[in-house]
Amino acid sequence: MSELNNANVKMVADALAVGNTANSAANNALAGSFYGATVQNVLASRALWVTYPNTSGRPIIVIINASGAVNGAHDLAVHVNNDAMMQERFSKVGEWRTVVFFVPAGATYIAFGVVANPNIGKWHEVRL
Repeated sequence: MSELNNANVKMVADALAVGNTANSAANNALAGSFYGATVQNVLASRALWVTYPNTSGRPIIVIINASGAVNGAHDLAVHVNNDAMMQERFSKVGEWRTVVFFVPAGATYIAFGVVANPNIGKWHEVRL
C-alpha cells in the first residue's frame, strides 16, 4: 500500500473541486472538507478488540492494512457505534487486505479478528 500523506489528500480535494457547473457548488463544499486534513499513523496506539472514540469533532476515515495470521478462513471485522460495518476474509498466512471506513464525529469504532486475529501492518486515521 502506498504511503498516505497530506499531498494525496489535497490532490483528492482538488479533483473533487473540478466539476461541471451543475455540480460545482456541491463539489466545492465536499472538497473544502478535505483541506487541512491530516493523516495520523496510529498503529503504535491502536489494538484489536479495543473501542476507540472519535473525539475530533469531525468525521474521520480509518484505514487498516492487515494480513492473515493463520491458514484457514478468518475475518477482520469492523463495527461503528456497535453496528457491523464490514468483514474482510483471509484464507492464508500473508494474504493482505485493506479496510477503509468512516467514523462520524462522536462515534466509536472497534476492529477485531473473527476466529483468529490478523496481523496489522498499518493503521491510519485521516482527520478531516
